[in-house]
Parts: sequence; structure tokens; C-alpha cells
Amino acid sequence: MGSSYVRHPRREMKVYALVDCNQFYVSCERVFDADARGKPVVVLSNNDGCVIARSPEAKALNIEMGVPYFKARDEMTRHGVRVFSSNYTLYGDLSERVMNTLEHFSPAVEVYSIDEAFAEIGHVPTEELWTYGQKIRQTIQQWTGIPVKVGIATSRTLAKIAADQVKKIPDSRGVVSLVDHPQLDEILDQTPVGKVWGIGRGFAETLRDAGFHTAKELRDAPDGWVRKTLKVIGQRVAHELQGEDRVEIGYDPEDSRMVMFTRSFGEGVTKLSDLEEAVTFYTTRAAHKLREQKQVAGALHVSVKTNKFRAQDQQYRNSITLTLPGHTDHTPELIHYALEALRKIYQEGIRYKKAGVTLYELAPKSSAQRGLFQTDALAKSDKLMQVMDQLTAQHGKGALKYAKEGTEYSWQMKSEMRSPRYTTQWSELLTVKA
Repeated sequence: MGSSYVRHPRREMKVYALVDCNQFYVSCERVFDADARGKPVVVLSNNDGCVIARSPEAKALNIEMGVPYFKARDEMTRHGVRVFSSNYTLYGDLSERVMNTLEHFSPAVEVYSIDEAFAEIGHVPTEELWTYGQKIRQTIQQWTGIPVKVGIATSRTLAKIAADQVKKIPDSRGVVSLVDHPQLDEILDQTPVGKVWGIGRGFAETLRDAGFHTAKELRDAPDGWVRKTLKVIGQRVAHELQGEDRVEIGYDPEDSRMVMFTRSFGEGVTKLSDLEEAVTFYTTRAAHKLREQKQVAGALHVSVKTNKFRAQDQQYRNSITLTLPGHTDHTPELIHYALEALRKIYQEGIRYKKAGVTLYELAPKSSAQRGLFQTDALAKSDKLMQVMDQLTAQHGKGALKYAKEGTEYSWQMKSEMRSPRYTTQWSELLTVKA
């Protein structure tokens, strides 16, 4: 497959393809179990607690998401539902394969979650976007066995809406492009404002109270009012609905299925100790974010990869997922398992370019399952994390460090000649004086 990414001269704007795996956990199970195809399937959480994924056939049986398995077991047996315990090692590996496949189609792929990614495809002419989306969809299906839908637009928010339209448009064949779409206004007018990516419950309630009920109405709302009422975040979403590329990847207050921290290194890293520092740093940041969301994680995923653009280097990429003994937000515990995972996939003599840590199987802290031996130490752990988070809030990130993080950070991304991050950092917003 060719890898020439020449931007079409007639269109300078960015274009994104959101690739969203269909019923991902279920699809992963069906890749290797042909008997499960076309039959009702559910996947259970850790310890076979409750339903966290279901096939369309299971949904048609009115099996609810989150229902405890013991309550629905008899009903599932009566209807011949195939039941699978969660297999995060499998899901993590197949996710990696899907994302690797997607990289063949785009010079810039942003992994948004275990089953979603944005790919920048501005090099494709407008009239060929739908066909290109079909090629992406068919290749991922052929290479990984995972069915996906593709939404294409000039912003990530519109790409999300485009993907949601797939099941509403009978002849879409899994791909919808909203670039120059003649019915864009109608589609936005039929999209409730609360369903717009980045509009949380609070913003949605505020908008409805002010008389804005649809995505189209938010798009057309007075810019000054949006900025004053919804602040910079809401203004960015409104601009995205206008087709502008404004929302920072990773921001979605309503989507908290995972917490991911991944970065490229400024220079290639070969030593295990340097990788351990980076993974510890990433895990610490991810754990802090987890506590901010008042959640705990039940599974942890660590990945490493080399620089594919350095042909002279030995190429290697690998990842591993560990199911934790119980849900936790305790940084030292998460660091322990992250380093354990890293050591299992590290190979000497490899020049690594990137590493990442992802926490998922998330649950509200107030209702999460805990390991048998976690209860006694829970209060002490929570107090320690509370104190550390308070110190971080008072003195800033990096004020407190775990010893394994090190102090030099020789692996960090270079940014010596970086211009201000005008649209993504509060401290670097452009200042206009009148």
C-alpha cells in the first residue's frame, strides 16, 4: 500500500476520519469464536460482576448494560446468550492491531480510546473521501477481523456526529462523510445538544434552559454568548460544529471509559531504567487524573514502540494488558503493575521512541469492586493519595515525585523551539489588549 500523503491543492483544511470499532469487546470474542457470530453475546466485567458489552442480538433481548450477571443468568441461559468473561489481554492486543492498520492510511493517528481513533486524511480529495473510508473499513476488517464504522468531517466533533449517522443512513455501508454534505444542517438539527462530543450534562442543561436544544442551534449561537456562558471549552465545541479544528484530543468530560497517557521521547531510549522512569511518570499522571474523575481502574495497559521512520533501527512494538487484583486509584500500586508489565515486553538493544500507559475497566470509586486483601489498607491509601493531591494542587505538578520517576527526564519530548500553545493551554492563551 502506498504511503504518499500529498495534500490536495484545492483544499487546505484538515479532515478527520473517526474510526470506531463496532461492539469492540464482543467483536474481539467473535474473531476467534465463529459460533458466537450472529448470536446474542455479552461480556462481563472483572470477577464476572456485570454486563459491560453486548451484541445487537443481546440488546434486542433487553439485556441492560451494567446488569449484575447473577440477576440475569437465568434469562440469558433461556435465550441461549453466549457469555464471556472480560479478556483485556486480547482486547488490548486487537486494539493495537487496529490502530497499527490505521497508520497505513494516515500520517497522523490519534488514539482516543481502546476502540476509537482519529486519523487525519486531509491528503484525500473531497470527492474520494467516502471511497477512502470504505478502504479503511474493509482493510481493518480483513487484517484484524474487527468491524468498524467511519465518520469523516473537517473537525473531530463533526466526525463523531458523522460516525453516529452510520446506523441512521441505510445505504452508508459503514461510512459517512459530512464534508460538503448537502444535508449537514438537517443532520445537526436532528442531533440533540446533549449528544454533542464535549458537551457534558451541565453544559447541556444550561443550553436547554437558554433555548438551545440541537447541535445546529449551538453552532449558530452568538459567539460572545457561548464564550461568556460556556467558557473557552464550549466555544471550541461550537467552532468545531462550524467545521473548525479546535478541540484538543483527549478532552471529553462525558467519556471516561479510560485514562491514557502516552508520549514520544525527544531522543531514542534504549535503557530499561529510562523506560521505567517514563512509565512511572505516565502512570503517576494517569492515576492523578483517575482520582480527579473519582474513579478506580481494574485493568492496566502498557505499550512501547520504535520509530518507524528510522529504517536503520531494528523495528519493534509490543503491548501488554494486566487485570488488576481489584479496582484501585492508588498510585504506588498502579506503578508496581505498570513496571511489571513493562519488564515483560522490554527487549534489550532496541531504540524505543514512544511508550504509553492506559487505565481502563473504570468504575465509580464509590461502587467499585475491591480485592479481598485491599480493604484493610484502603483508608490509609486514600489518605495518602489525598495528601499528595492536595500538595500537587498547592505547588503544581512535579512538586512531589516518586523515586522511580528520576529527575533528569532525558526521555521527554523536546520543545526547545516550541511556540505558545495558544488553543490548548490556559497559561499560553493569546492575549489581546484593546
